[in-house]
Amino acid sequence: MDIVVRRLTVLGSSVGSEEQLQELLQLAVKGDIHPIIDVMPLEKFSEAIDMVKGSRALGRLALGMPQ
Repeated sequence: MDIVVRRLTVLGSSVGSEEQLQELLQLAVKGDIHPIIDVMPLEKFSEAIDMVKGSRALGRLALGMPQ
């Protein structure tokens, strides 16, 4: 009910067949999927944006905040 009250929207995209999706979900359940996450310091923000725009970022690219 929170989704309706807070007017939240859930978006997604469909890639592959239903069979491929089921296979992917089984791999996730078994823990055989490992994300690729690259963390760059906030000072390299411009470089990170260039990587994303140039399709050179593999997986997820995150910016680390200074402590």
